[in-house]
Amino acid sequence: RSDERLLALIVYLTELYGCIDDPGLQKIWLTWRYDCQVQNGGHLQYFHNMDTTDVPKTISALLEVGAEKHAEILKSCFARSGAVYRVRSLEEYSEMAAERSFTEDSDYYALKPSMFDILQAFYAKDLESWVAVEA
Repeated sequence: RSDERLLALIVYLTELYGCIDDPGLQKIWLTWRYDCQVQNGGHLQYFHNMDTTDVPKTISALLEVGAEKHAEILKSCFARSGAVYRVRSLEEYSEMAAERSFTEDSDYYALKPSMFDILQAFYAKDLESWVAVEA
C-alpha cells in the first residue's frame, strides 16, 4: 500500500508544481523530478529541462532522504555543468548532447536502492497520514 500512496502523492504534486510550500513535500518533488529527468535522458536532460536554479535544494533534499550517492553524482555533474542553454530543436539537443554528456549517468543508473524505494522508506509513516488509499 505504501507504493500506491507514494505514487498517488507524486501525481498530486505534479499537478501542484510551483505551489508546494511544505518542506517535506518539496523534498519529495525535488528528488523525484530529478530522478525522473535523469532516468529519462541523463543529467544533461535534467539541467536542460529544469535549469540549475533548484540544484542546491535538490542536493540538500537528496541528502536528507538518505540518497547520499545520488547527491554525490548530482554535485559532480553540477560542478561541470556550466551554462546549459535551451535548444529549439531535437537536432540542436543532439549536437549539445554529443558535446556535453555526463559520464556519471551510467553510475547513476546502477544505483541501488531506487529513488522510489528511498522515498518510500523515508516517508513510510508520513505517507500513511498524508494519503488515503481505498481498496
